[in-house]
Amino acid sequence: ARYVEEVQGPTEQEAWEDHQVKKATAKFGARDRKKQDKYEYVFEDQIDFIQATMTKKKKKSKKSKQPMEEIDPKLSEREKMKKVRESLPIFPYRKQLLDAVAQYQVLIIEAETGAGKTTQVPQYLYEAGYHKKGIIGCTQPRRVAAMSVAARVADEMGSKLGH
Repeated sequence: ARYVEEVQGPTEQEAWEDHQVKKATAKFGARDRKKQDKYEYVFEDQIDFIQATMTKKKKKSKKSKQPMEEIDPKLSEREKMKKVRESLPIFPYRKQLLDAVAQYQVLIIEAETGAGKTTQVPQYLYEAGYHKKGIIGCTQPRRVAAMSVAARVADEMGSKLGH
């Protein structure tokens, strides 16, 4: 008969390694928190205004783009800024965006460059009172971009940069 080694569980080294791994694992939240289902995905049932825009975008041809309206030079700087804000592609969706932010935990906004995602959405959140719940942040990949966005938003809001 051949010798068969009995399996007696993990060795002392394996037990120590398992213990170290457990210590190094990050755990968040309360230990007595009840488990809940994962997040609800919105892929199948997209938000109505997004689905409508997506179908319109497919129907439009590239030639149908109209140039931005001429802004009257007699207007004050404030009025000019307001006209520019209202001419951005994201402006008609302000109410729907705020409703979606209130309804969903995570919201991904996709639009063309220059649509107003970076400068307008933080202002919409501020105007809706989200600044009372905490800081409204907008990230940028480089410091120069972040500074120019901050300057633009401060200018549009009539605020001093950094305040």
